[in-house]
Parts: sequence; structure tokens; C-alpha cells
Amino acid sequence: MNRVESESQGHWRIFSKVGDGYSSSRNVGEAVLNGYACLPQLDGNGKAIPNAGVEFVISAESSVANDTTLQGAQALIQAAIAKVVAAIYSGQIQ
Repeated sequence: MNRVESESQGHWRIFSKVGDGYSSSRNVGEAVLNGYACLPQLDGNGKAIPNAGVEFVISAESSVANDTTLQGAQALIQAAIAKVVAAIYSGQIQ
């Protein structure tokens, strides 16, 4: 986030909705995340540089058998999102 804050001069936005719960009928802990991020890169005058920075929407779901505490499901979501965001921001995904 330090890089994002520096390059965008604080003009970034992240919105997300997270939900989780345990399904006793399927015996699984589940977590879902839907998110949006706009991480622009700005020029020296504070204007967005065309075709620079990133903007994306992401959705993820995890399901872990017998995870009544939801710690496993939440950890899977966090790890997956971290990998995808790192790949997007590094330019590996365009």
C-alpha cells in the first residue's frame, strides 16, 4: 500500500464486501469476497496518467470441510486475493 499511496498521491479507492459462515447441512466453512479497486498512477500535477495504474473487480469463494471457526476458509480467501492482487499490480495480468 505504500507504493499505491505514493504513486496515486492518496487518490486510490478500495471497496469490498465479505461474508462467511458455516453450513451445517454441507459441513463446511465458507467465505466469499467481492471487491473493487481503483489504484491510479498520477503525474506530477496530480492528474491520472492514461493507461497507468490498475482498476479491477475481484470475486473469490472458499470452502473448507468441518471449518466451524471459519479460520481456514478466511485464510484461503486472504492468500488467494493477495496472490491475484500482486500479479495484477506487477503487470503479470493485464
